[in-house]
Amino acid sequence: MIPVSIILEWLREHWPYLLMLLFALAGGKTLSDEITLRHPRGKAAQLARTVLGLYFALFFYGILYYLFVLRQQIFSGWP
Repeated sequence: MIPVSIILEWLREHWPYLLMLLFALAGGKTLSDEITLRHPRGKAAQLARTVLGLYFALFFYGILYYLFVLRQQIFSGWP
């Protein structure tokens, strides 16, 4: 069993990345649902929505990660 202190320490260090992942997944799901809203509701359409949602989530996560790292680099030299 993993001690709670290790989990809390890990969460304290990685919370921005988890928040970016949550926003990316929500944005990808929303955008894929908007694009495929007029398509049929079969298994193929459901698979297409899932793949498209994951693609958009990866894209949004990449953009958010880039902006987060850029912000860290800009403000790292400031007192």
